Amino acid sequence: MKTRIEEYFNDQGEVCNVKYVDPSYMIRSVAANSYDQIYCMQLAQNAVHGAMAGYTAFSVGMVNDRTVYLPMEELVAHSPRIVNPLGRTWENVLTVTRQPSTLGSRATG
Repeated sequence: MKTRIEEYFNDQGEVCNVKYVDPSYMIRSVAANSYDQIYCMQLAQNAVHGAMAGYTAFSVGMVNDRTVYLPMEELVAHSPRIVNPLGRTWENVLTVTRQPSTLGSRATG
């Protein structure tokens, strides 16, 4: 499509410079390697261990080369992005993960 657009404008005598950025490239520019696979496995295993130990409202991450449980409240306390717990984005998260809503009445946002 990029080439066709450029050809069209060139045929019209117009200068056209089309940029196309593949979104998958922005997400990750290299194939996963063995380090990535081990890292993801460690995060997943620790998430399961935390849930089986009864922890809730946490995420798993690496801090100073150690796998740790991070309280969700602390993770989002200073986040520049806020998800409305009554909004459509959070509703989609609950639907996809098949989690029940912990809020009483819900409004769409």
